[in-house]
Amino acid sequence: MKLVKKLKHLLFQNRLNLCIQKRVIHLIKSWGDPHRDLLGADGQITSMHFSSDDTKLVASTSEGSIFVWDLTTSSPFHIATASGPAIGAINSVKFSSSGALIAAGDSAGNIIVFDLVMNVKFTNSDHVESINGIVFTSNDKYIISASSDGNINVTDVVSGLNFYTHADELHVGKVTSIDLAKVEVGDSSDDVIITGGEDGFVRVATWNESAFLAPARLAGHVSEVTSVRFALLSNIFYSCDESFVKTWELDSATMTYSNSISAKTNNIVPKFMTTYGNLPYTCDGESKNVYSWLGDSYIQEIFIYAQIVQVVVWPDPLLFNIKEPSWPAGPIASISPITCYAKRVGSIDDMRWEEDF
Repeated sequence: MKLVKKLKHLLFQNRLNLCIQKRVIHLIKSWGDPHRDLLGADGQITSMHFSSDDTKLVASTSEGSIFVWDLTTSSPFHIATASGPAIGAINSVKFSSSGALIAAGDSAGNIIVFDLVMNVKFTNSDHVESINGIVFTSNDKYIISASSDGNINVTDVVSGLNFYTHADELHVGKVTSIDLAKVEVGDSSDDVIITGGEDGFVRVATWNESAFLAPARLAGHVSEVTSVRFALLSNIFYSCDESFVKTWELDSATMTYSNSISAKTNNIVPKFMTTYGNLPYTCDGESKNVYSWLGDSYIQEIFIYAQIVQVVVWPDPLLFNIKEPSWPAGPIASISPITCYAKRVGSIDDMRWEEDF
């Protein structure tokens, strides 16, 4: 049986979970069973994002391409694609809150913004090194990008020009990840930006059109912070560093975040992270395993395709007027005159028809 390729990225939204392997996006149920696959991408898939209404998915690849799938249809193939003017891999891709625009950041430091039919609206090249993360502000007026050049830039969505570059150094070295959420405390609400850095620190800043306000420097990681993500309840966010998953909570009285829980489990490497509801999920970029975390340890291990059984029925049950729910269940079963053979595989491509029959 062909081995399933490495899991490189994950994203959870609504009731469906997405896990990426090379060229294929797997939509799975929360316990790892398959829902459907999305096909057609070229190269290693590097990033993906759901539209706010959960009807579309956008993904980027190491070949500099972007693909959009319509999740309201049963088709596994993308409905739109673009390839350029990126130079090298596209590392981060996001829908705007309205779903009308798609922003991408590439390994050469370019920000490229598309409409939904993949016409390029503008390209901004103010970063001089790879863009590692990109977000829209909650009102869709600006794009905030984090780069290996150590800068966080704010780009005006209408003009395509740089609106603001953080004047103070947020991190020593590259900025590895970024997330943004509208945080509501009492009667006020603000866009809060969190970033992770090569220096092992997490930075938190409130954004408005004047500047980044009162950026806080949060210590606690012992190595490069590889991912930061807000929970659905935005007074909580998470960060990870390939050893620890840390939970940070907002003190509404002081308007500061502090580390409340640190989780670590031997032999689990939390490198890439997303959130589903208020829980963080991680993968290591090498195996097929996804872990959900609560408190100081993981609470669930999802082994991608652990429950897939490809059932081959011969001869065709429909010839005998046997409806699908009545087909015999694997691994091997028979109901005369139907014989059913099943084996555990990662996809239909892993079946060896001539060898098996």
